[in-house]
Amino acid sequence: MRRRICRRSRVLGLDGSAGLDDERLLPLAADDAAAERVYLLRRAALMDRMAVDDPGPGARGAAVKAAYHLAEFDRQHPEMVAGPHGPTSPEFDRSQRPYVRQEYAAWTAAGQPD
Repeated sequence: MRRRICRRSRVLGLDGSAGLDDERLLPLAADDAAAERVYLLRRAALMDRMAVDDPGPGARGAAVKAAYHLAEFDRQHPEMVAGPHGPTSPEFDRSQRPYVRQEYAAWTAAGQPD
């Protein structure tokens, strides 16, 4: 399941009194989008490592799914791609796992925590 970062907003009652909390998917601010990408990148890299250690179909499927979520996010935010090739590049196979490896290597090379 993909985690979404969103903001909580307060819904007021008709009389102006405090109402229920309403969680809405509002547009992400730049910092929120960066945090979402770091989460997706680290999750995809972890799933990829787990699939390398245990190459069963469950681990491979989870790694492909996490890689797909990162690639989908990067298609929507191309300015956040760190490596030389974007997620739609023919350099990568359909699983997008090599794309995750490229992006994680570029992210760590830029001095981000491992």
